[in-house]
Amino acid sequence: MLKNLSYLFCFILDKWYICIILYNFRFNLLRIKILKSEEKEMNDFNVTIDAVEKQIASTKNDVVVKNNNSNFDEKNYLNTRLQKGIDNKKVKIRILPVSETEHGLFVEIKTHSLKVDSKISESGFKNFVCINNTSLPTYDKSKPCPLCSKMFELFKTAKALKNEGKIAEAQTLYDRAKMLQTKTTYIIRVIDRNNEADGPKFWKFNKNYKGDGILDKLMTLFENRRAEHLENEGKDDYNIFDLNNGLDIVLTIKRQYDKEGNELPPSINVDAETKEKPLSNDPEQVRKWVTDSKKWYDVYAVKSPEYLSIIADDKIPSKDESGNWVGQEKGKKENSLDTIKQESQNILEQQVVTTTTPNEVVTVVNTAVNSSDEEDELPF
Repeated sequence: MLKNLSYLFCFILDKWYICIILYNFRFNLLRIKILKSEEKEMNDFNVTIDAVEKQIASTKNDVVVKNNNSNFDEKNYLNTRLQKGIDNKKVKIRILPVSETEHGLFVEIKTHSLKVDSKISESGFKNFVCINNTSLPTYDKSKPCPLCSKMFELFKTAKALKNEGKIAEAQTLYDRAKMLQTKTTYIIRVIDRNNEADGPKFWKFNKNYKGDGILDKLMTLFENRRAEHLENEGKDDYNIFDLNNGLDIVLTIKRQYDKEGNELPPSINVDAETKEKPLSNDPEQVRKWVTDSKKWYDVYAVKSPEYLSIIADDKIPSKDESGNWVGQEKGKKENSLDTIKQESQNILEQQVVTTTTPNEVVTVVNTAVNSSDEEDELPF
């Protein structure tokens, strides 16, 4: 009797064990199905290889939107500045796609970087979004960018003066026109790993025409890691910007000086971690970050034609009693066009050979005056 009961007990245990195995198997299958579903959903928002390759091609051969009054919030910007007394720091980020529907890595726009009165910007420099871009929702063909218009006007006048033999005056206007040229600027949306609670941030920097800028380094990193994966795994589908299996980007920022000891813009080295990981282990958090409605043009204001006209005339914008933009003459003369003209003439009189002349008016219109990656004039 006991023997039979023992057999029965063993039989029941075996059945129970088999049931547990089957349950765990079904549970794991369901879990895998859910994970694959979540991964597929994230792939709908992903920074894709095709999108990155198209953008790489476009940078080797422009986009602006919306004119509104943006409110400054430090949390909206990636802080790559070095605080006083700090010579270097590391910033770890994860790059997001441009938007929920745009799967590229960056937005490309045109900007004007100008020397301005301290009443406009304490640093003495200010970046303005060029409003000539046809991708701008408020783009109006009848209201061209005043800064671009002033640039072409000065180039034209400089050429006429040069033809009249007035070389010094022509060079002065030519130099002023060059200052008004547009630069190619990139904006990338990121998550700052040390400040994830802030949500998506925006990182803006200029194109480096020497091919050694921030975007160049990112693209080189993307291509090198992809080539390594192809060599080691035999697959050409590796993407460091992937939301599910990508890499965090590590920025090493260092203070640097010239031979005379004058401080230069900090150097930024771009590298990536070696361990793959998702943007977040929480799919809802990923969705929240990727679908965040805040756009770059919500944090980088686009000035009105009236405002930019005053800047183009080298005046200080202010509003009258009716709320209209009016230009005020600068209180100091050192930034006036007359002073610039006199200083330029003095320099020209000391030079025997001029390397750049108004003859190059046509060719320089689409080139940058400063090839370095400039930082935002943000009060960090």
